[in-house]
Amino acid sequence: MGELKSCLYASTHFEIGSAAMVPKKPENLLPIWTYCRRAEYFDAIRKVNPSLFVTNASLVNVPFDLDNWQKVATEEYPNGLPEPYSDDP
Repeated sequence: MGELKSCLYASTHFEIGSAAMVPKKPENLLPIWTYCRRAEYFDAIRKVNPSLFVTNASLVNVPFDLDNWQKVATEEYPNGLPEPYSDDP
């Protein structure tokens, strides 16, 4: 609860302490994902909701500069999101 983590949602069940963010426009997934993986996102959430357990509303009520994160995402993922991988059978 104290540490915030993000991962890509694979359409599976998840715990009540988790939330799924689904972009309205699929092309915005990469910049949103890039932002959600950064300390800036977690810091912004803590400014909105400093409590140990954050609400789902807190996860999306943070400033988000789409143009900036599109640029960062393009630099970090020039070929788009990598395919899912796991070495766990």
